[in-house]
Amino acid sequence: MRWSFWLFTLFIGLPFYSLAYPSSIQHQIDQAIHHKLNNQLEKLSHQLGGTNSTLSVIPLILNNISVCPSTPVVKPLLHNKPLLGVFSVMLICHSKKVNWTLYDRVHTHVFANVVVSRKAIQPRHQITQADLAYRHMDISDLRGGYFLHERVLNKKIATSHLSPGEIIAPYNIRQPYLIGIGDHLTITAQGYGIHISVSGIALRSGQLNQQIPVRNLNSHRKVYATVIGQDMVATHF
Repeated sequence: MRWSFWLFTLFIGLPFYSLAYPSSIQHQIDQAIHHKLNNQLEKLSHQLGGTNSTLSVIPLILNNISVCPSTPVVKPLLHNKPLLGVFSVMLICHSKKVNWTLYDRVHTHVFANVVVSRKAIQPRHQITQADLAYRHMDISDLRGGYFLHERVLNKKIATSHLSPGEIIAPYNIRQPYLIGIGDHLTITAQGYGIHISVSGIALRSGQLNQQIPVRNLNSHRKVYATVIGQDMVATHF
């Protein structure tokens, strides 16, 4: 009976945090991470055009770890990367009776309506709205880029084959050529207060603001000029 009394006294005399179950500590860690990162993730989701976002904490194996008397300090270890995908966080508890540093893993997701191909698209095809659709998906791991609006892709030219439902990335498209190789065009040249226009022929296809070689049909000289419009280039002398 005496031993039972002393064991009971010892039990109730221990601090609460030394009796905590691992689930209590994990709950404290989860709350601290969500409190630190939820607002940051919501802002990032808005910047990326996301519709919603989620954050999950990967559980730790916690043995002989006491609950922190105060909220642990949370430091994301992003290494100049965005708050997307899987990354580590450092958690620090520093008090008079409890001191520990833990490392946990966090997985964040941002979801958005991304433009995909509605049907198969062949290279050199000029894209129209009928070729496009939307798919709600996680954009956290789309390192190649994506589009959120169909209008951005209207009249662009496909540079590669796209299967039905495939995400369209910036490297899958290009601007249409305003000038094709062999096209007759107008060359405008200016300099020293002089402005002239002559006829020419394109020696290479060109997009808006791209510099291409053209041949002056009057002098038969090859010059480099910048595409400024449909069948129009400009140069300086």
